[in-house]
Amino acid sequence: MGDSSFPLQFGGTAPTSHRPRSSLMKIELPDRFAARLEQREILLDLAVGMYAAKHLTLGQAAELAEVPQALLQRELGQRQIPVHFDLDDLAHDLSAAAELVRR
Repeated sequence: MGDSSFPLQFGGTAPTSHRPRSSLMKIELPDRFAARLEQREILLDLAVGMYAAKHLTLGQAAELAEVPQALLQRELGQRQIPVHFDLDDLAHDLSAAAELVRR
């Protein structure tokens, strides 16, 4: 196995109406690891790890992983990582539900 690195680059997009501007991030992995991984798997693992460490919300983690929230929740369940849901989240959901009822 060689000592070269496999550069993984993502981000660096211009802002759009549904996606904010992002920065380019480059991660270099040794060939022995990169050969077994695809970029989408790395993004998912990064998003799950950042969510578990409470650095990202569920929506942010799903956006980072480029997957729907439902798929991310399923992945969290398979990895036995609890979904973060506190009183602020409950208040927000109740407020949103009340707004829907008023319409």
